[in-house]
Amino acid sequence: PATAADESACIEPRCAFTYAAAPVVEDIGVDTGTALSRATAPGDTLIIRGHGFPPSNHSVAVSLGPNDCAVVASSEQQVECAIAADAVGGYHPIEVSIASFGLATLSAPGHGYLHIMATLASATPSTGSTAGRQEIAVSGSGFADSAAHPDFSNILWDAAEAFEVLSSSSTLIHAETKPLRQRWQRQRL
Repeated sequence: PATAADESACIEPRCAFTYAAAPVVEDIGVDTGTALSRATAPGDTLIIRGHGFPPSNHSVAVSLGPNDCAVVASSEQQVECAIAADAVGGYHPIEVSIASFGLATLSAPGHGYLHIMATLASATPSTGSTAGRQEIAVSGSGFADSAAHPDFSNILWDAAEAFEVLSSSSTLIHAETKPLRQRWQRQRL
C-alpha cells in the first residue's frame, strides 16, 4: 500500500500528509471448498480476500473482537490467519490493520463481523433434579473466561434461564442448574 508523505515534505511551519487508498476487504470466512463460510470455530484458518494487502505476514494484524488471529500468509489479494484455540465465541467485529498504514476498509455492509461458534462437547453429569442446584461441568471450546468476562452468564444462548455460571475458561464451564420452570416441564412432557 501507499504510505503517508515523508517527513522531508515539511516546510516550516507545516508538514504534508497524503491519504492513500486503503486495502479493501471483499470477503471473509473459512474455505469450505466451494465458498467461504462465515461460521467459524476456534482453531480454524480464516481467509480474508480483497486487494491492496502487503505481501509480508509481519505487516498485517487481524483481530476478531477480543480475539487475535495470527497471520500465517499474506499476498496482494489474500490474508490467512489462524483463529486462536482459546478464542471466545460470539459475533465479533473484524479489523485488518496494516503496519505503518492503518486499517483496511470493508467493501460491503455485514463484512465487518464474524461469528465464532462455541462448541459443546459434554456435560457432566448429564441428568439432575428439576428442583435445580445441581453442579455441572460443560466442556467444549469458544467459552469466555469468567474472570475476563464477568457478565458471561448472560451470553450462554437461552441457557441463562437454566444455569448460573459459577466459573468458566475457554474450554470449561462450571455451572449450577436453576429450578425447571413450569413452562419448561410442559414442553418436555
